[in-house]
Amino acid sequence: AGLVADISPLVGQAGFTWGWRRTATDAVAIRVEGAVDMIAFACDVTFNGELVDGDARAQVRIACKSRHELRMGVSQLGETAAEGRSLKAVQESWRVPMTLELEPLAASGAATLVAAPVPQAVTGALAGECGLRPRPDGRGLQWFFSLRLEPVDIVVDTIDPLLGRSRRTHKLLPAIWLADWSAG
Repeated sequence: AGLVADISPLVGQAGFTWGWRRTATDAVAIRVEGAVDMIAFACDVTFNGELVDGDARAQVRIACKSRHELRMGVSQLGETAAEGRSLKAVQESWRVPMTLELEPLAASGAATLVAAPVPQAVTGALAGECGLRPRPDGRGLQWFFSLRLEPVDIVVDTIDPLLGRSRRTHKLLPAIWLADWSAG
């Protein structure tokens, strides 16, 4: 069994300028201008292992690969901004579903394992979000990144020349928080 993971969170750059702008003769507001040019999240993850179910065996490969970008301009005056151009809009979320490859292996019996022909022969995903969010103390914003693994289950059919076909769900990985980071 093995795990190969190449994960890249928040790769790139962001730059902002801010200052006070007069909005009326007796009022001012903070003006923020900026640009964000980042890979919010990129992953290439593969779990490899062997599944044994009775006399049947198979090589299992569960993978997910994706890339999500966070590219935008920011232009905000006080709390006012055009749609998708505020500091609060500097966020990205994703859900990358798992894929399944199952290769039957020679075993002592005649039974073989195959991925079940159901819409979801594998469940589970890498899910998360990143960007800017309000600080817990309410004073400004902070960068954040969170990543979690949703439970990974696979559905396989055992094909036995004497006993016929049977279906079973195998729970491979539980739900796991992988990262919960913030700064600022």
